[in-house]
Amino acid sequence: MTSLGKKPLITILGVVLIIAVYFFTKSPKFVDVEIVTLEQGEVRATVSNTRVGTVKACRRAYLAPATGGHSS
Repeated sequence: MTSLGKKPLITILGVVLIIAVYFFTKSPKFVDVEIVTLEQGEVRATVSNTRVGTVKACRRAYLAPATGGHSS
């Protein structure tokens, strides 16, 4: 192969390597999960809600259609 033939091949391999590294680093991480076998037994503790009130969203979406609606 001449140097003219090697240059595009090296460039393509470099681009493929960069893309592969990008996708492998951006892949989602696995979540650790603890598996427990359920058994019958006595209740050791209970949980109750001591906070009374309302829940408010921290962000709100406003929808505005580009055209008005029409009813038949």
